[in-house]
Amino acid sequence: MKNILLIPLIFIFTSCVPMIQSYYKVEHRNAKYLHDGCYGHGGVPSIAYFEFNGIYLSAELNKLLSTLELGIHIPENNTVQLMNNTINIKSYVNDNEQILSFPLVPSHHEYPYASMPYEFHSEDPFGQLNYFGKLTGGTKIRKFIFGSNKTSYIWYKYIINLDLPDIENGIIEFPKIKINGKIFDGPNLKFQKQIQASIEGLNC
Repeated sequence: MKNILLIPLIFIFTSCVPMIQSYYKVEHRNAKYLHDGCYGHGGVPSIAYFEFNGIYLSAELNKLLSTLELGIHIPENNTVQLMNNTINIKSYVNDNEQILSFPLVPSHHEYPYASMPYEFHSEDPFGQLNYFGKLTGGTKIRKFIFGSNKTSYIWYKYIINLDLPDIENGIIEFPKIKINGKIFDGPNLKFQKQIQASIEGLNC
């Protein structure tokens, strides 16, 4: 009985609340899945973060806000350029396929973006460069007395406002990307609706 009474007290003093949430998991074979709150330790693992030809990309399909948030994370001594400013989303509703194009919209991101994982802790370059021109990189290493050091790269955020029905799955089709002068086909990322229990922090 005492143990049962201790459970709600633990949640109160740690400012954490258990929740069951539905979200879209964006899939990539090399992805590290990051949680969207409390420095990457709270919420659902809805952020796909993966290496792509020497740089890093991130994607999160936010079901609640009906937005797709994309990040281009560029290590020092690298340059990147998107070859067009639209992205395609292929979705399936009642077994019917539809392909829709959406404009990529450059966006601010907060610094130090405290609620996000350490991979997102870099200064906001918004307004300093043309987000559809040549983007430059930078590397930041955050050192800790205890535990391993954390590395983050300058990253550029894009938001896509979606008008999609309540779909179960689909594919995000990235535009072509020029990296250090070489053009690559952008990755195609499958997404799938998931339901998962998570711990939400109240005071992160």
